[in-house]
Amino acid sequence: MHGVLVTRARSLGEASFAGKLYHVRDYPGAIASDDPADRLAGELFLVEEQEGLWPRLDAYEGIGPAFEEPFEYERRKVRVHAHNGEEIEAYIYLYTYPVEGLEQIPHGDYCKAMAG
Repeated sequence: MHGVLVTRARSLGEASFAGKLYHVRDYPGAIASDDPADRLAGELFLVEEQEGLWPRLDAYEGIGPAFEEPFEYERRKVRVHAHNGEEIEAYIYLYTYPVEGLEQIPHGDYCKAMAG
C-alpha cells in the first residue's frame, strides 16, 4: 500500500505522533498516548480524494461494509508533528483491539524495528 501512496499522494516528509506502537502478528498497531514522551515515527502524505483512494486505504486496513465489526483499525484525525516542526491535523489508522500481551516497539519506528 505504501507504493500506492507514493504514486497517488504527495509526500510531505517524516512526521511523528504521540502514541505507542505494537507488533501485531506481522504488522504494526498504533494507539494514541497522552504522554508526550511516547512518539511514533511515520510519513505524512497529502491525500486528495482522487479515484476513491480513501476507500482503498480503508479497505486495506479492514474498515468498511465488506468487513465484520468491530474493525481492527479506525481512521482518526489527530495532531502530528511534521519534520519542519509544524503541528498539523492528519489521519492515522489506530489499532482498536487490546494490546495486552503484544510486544511494544519502544522507539516507535516500525521500519527500524523490522530492519534491526
